[in-house]
Amino acid sequence: MFGSRISTKSLAHLCRSLGTMLHSGIDVQRAFQLAAGKTSDPRSRSALARIALGISQGEDITEAMEEQGDAFPDLVIDMVSVAEQSGALPEILDGLADHYDNL
Repeated sequence: MFGSRISTKSLAHLCRSLGTMLHSGIDVQRAFQLAAGKTSDPRSRSALARIALGISQGEDITEAMEEQGDAFPDLVIDMVSVAEQSGALPEILDGLADHYDNL
């Protein structure tokens, strides 16, 4: 499972779900926990749970995502990095969801 790329369909759904939760005021670590619990894709579930754990241990989101091997495309990791620096994570996640929905 580790190192397996998350499908485009799952990426779109995850980005949309995370963006929505963050827009509603749920904190980042909790949003990743909730997303892990709601997905039926085992690759996504495992990666999201490990990201939530990393965040709870003080890692930033980008670092925690990079530790998931090839689970996430470089585009997602790069955009999340920019979003963390700019404070626009929910908006960037919404844009990524739109991007992956249209592939």
